[in-house]
Parts: sequence; structure tokens; C-alpha cells
Amino acid sequence: MTIEKNGNIQTFAQWEKQWSQSNGPEAEMFATSGAGTLFTKELLHPEALDEDLYAELSFHTDDLWWYFQARRIGVNVRRVPGVRPLNFIPDTQEQGLWRTGNQERNETNLIRLLDKFGKPF
Repeated sequence: MTIEKNGNIQTFAQWEKQWSQSNGPEAEMFATSGAGTLFTKELLHPEALDEDLYAELSFHTDDLWWYFQARRIGVNVRRVPGVRPLNFIPDTQEQGLWRTGNQERNETNLIRLLDKFGKPF
């Protein structure tokens, strides 16, 4: 998550990707999850399991949802050091979230989450 000098959060498209300047933990560090990522319940706000609220605020942008739900209870993200290439199973990416909806929804849902929960740090 990239913050402007005035404290505002930049648009999702402006965030620096593949961050490697710090391993954290930091409130602004935004984790991405992969299919099948498991979270212990202690790392997320109880409303993280509210499917209706998720659908209203963050549909198809689960990484934004997990980030806000973790930050609501003060959980910071820590980066695993090093750079790891993304390895995809052949013929699995045609229907992934990036192709079916979250590209267009990141900005809209980020605004919705900020309006509902405020700045996450």
C-alpha cells in the first residue's frame, strides 16, 4: 500500500508491486494470498466471515478484504525475504480472479472499504 506525503492512500494501480525494501512487519505492507491460503481466526476480525458484508464491500477482491480484516485488529504483515517467481499450473489462469473481475474492482472496492472502516493504519 502506497501512502502520499499528505497521508492519503494512493489508488491501487499506483501501489508499488513486488515490494522488497522492507520485510516488515508493517501496517502498510499489503499481502496477497493464493488459492487455498489458510488464515488462523486470531489474525482476522470476526466480521471477516460475514459473506454478505464481503459481497457488499469487496466482492472478487479478497486480498483487500483480508488486509482490512487483519488491520482492524492490529495485525501487521511481514514479508518472506527473497524473490520467488509465480509458478502456475498449466491451463489454470484463464478463469482466475485477475481475468474475471478483480482488475476492475480493486479501485472501487478499496474506496468502499476505506469508507466503511477508515484508513487501516
